[in-house]
Amino acid sequence: MSWTPSPFRLTTVSVSCALGELPPCHYLPLLLLLLLFLLCPKGTASSSPQGRRRHALATSSDGTANAVVCFVVVSGAHTHKGSKEAALIGKMRYSTLNRPSALARASPVLSLRRTFHSQHRTPIIPQVHVCDGPTPQRIHVGYYLHRHQVVKHSPHPLEVEMGYLLEREHQRYSRHESTESATAFFASRGQTIDVLGRTDPNQIKGNFFGLELYQDAMKVVMQRYTPEKRLTSADMWRPNALGDAPPLRHTLHRKLDDFLYLIVQEEATGKWTIPHTARRDNESLRMTADRAISSHNSEGLDCYIWSNAPQATLFLRDDNTRLFIYTATYLAGRPQFASFEPKPKDHAWVTRHELLQYSDTFKSTELLKALLDISADGTFED
Repeated sequence: MSWTPSPFRLTTVSVSCALGELPPCHYLPLLLLLLLFLLCPKGTASSSPQGRRRHALATSSDGTANAVVCFVVVSGAHTHKGSKEAALIGKMRYSTLNRPSALARASPVLSLRRTFHSQHRTPIIPQVHVCDGPTPQRIHVGYYLHRHQVVKHSPHPLEVEMGYLLEREHQRYSRHESTESATAFFASRGQTIDVLGRTDPNQIKGNFFGLELYQDAMKVVMQRYTPEKRLTSADMWRPNALGDAPPLRHTLHRKLDDFLYLIVQEEATGKWTIPHTARRDNESLRMTADRAISSHNSEGLDCYIWSNAPQATLFLRDDNTRLFIYTATYLAGRPQFASFEPKPKDHAWVTRHELLQYSDTFKSTELLKALLDISADGTFED
């Protein structure tokens, strides 16, 4: 059945349906839809390209056409303003035809409903491989404890040579040579520059009103000054204590002109590493580092962590553990190794160069490289 109203400017209105396959309850919406087209005036619809075509094709599972409704509806911009027909056409543009659910599932066209597309780009959701399950990777936080230099480090030969050069230049362009001071002049003649006849430079320094006398006295004091020994008994070489393994380095009273770093030896594996602990839920990395130091040492150790961010991170494949390393500065006290968890077999305070002696028995090569990078300082190396 086809019908084309000639008085109206509708392009095509054709309805053909198999009445045997539609229930009687769907006849009334079709008749109302046809009645709306009959009531449309001439100027309300247009076959121009600016019109929008709405169509629906419902097919059954065997491929036969059940209903075809084709019509052209002009947009609201071409309708007469204020007319009831324009409002009626506007409602008709968004009207839908009720169909049985079974027929809708069988149709390739899901619905006659207008599709509104979002103005924003659809976000790209990362895909997760179904076959690859998440591995239970553990997170541990360790602290790399170091002791600062007690005395100034031994100067490099370049620093010594530069110091001599500056001293010669200073003596050349100064008013007088350092050996021609007033103190040296009177001392060479068995006399003193002090009005009270004192010869002790420490007593002469107390005279703050004579600036020149004070400077001369300070030179004498510096010439007579003898610094403390830079080597302790722990730095001495003991041939009897040498063997295949590095010697014991338990004391902090050694290598006063260099940095010392704490490493511990695991009792289970015998490998050398740094003190560390597992991270708990709802705990930041810095909180884990603070908890590790306080639980391991209680009140026996006073140290300071410089940053909220770790200095290094690495993955230990043997333990399936991600290790984050923090740097802590030793201030006072002693580590309580009996309270460590797990309890270490041995410990050592070593320098950066001595750290290489433990490379064969270190827990991981990547861990040793990370510790060497952290412990690198600005001093010259031979």
